[in-house]
Amino acid sequence: THIFIPRLEQILAQHERIRAMVCFADDFRGWQPRAAWDDTHFGLKHRKEFAKLCVVGADHWVEWGFNVGAHFIAAQVRDFRADQEEAAWQWLTS
Repeated sequence: THIFIPRLEQILAQHERIRAMVCFADDFRGWQPRAAWDDTHFGLKHRKEFAKLCVVGADHWVEWGFNVGAHFIAAQVRDFRADQEEAAWQWLTS
């Protein structure tokens, strides 16, 4: 979050709407409470600035949270299994 959100802020400042993919590493075990809050706040603040957003390789609990959060943003959203990264890129760029 300390690197990810500031970088996204820079990108969003340069573009009206973006398409983004978040890939989860095999060893991802969750967020610290502060990081989860920062990510939620960021998503709500920028909910109209994403055209498409997908996650790849997330655990089921992350997919569930992502899909719940999708109702609060104005983007097309989708989740993909770790072995579907190519399909995710195709969806994201179509």
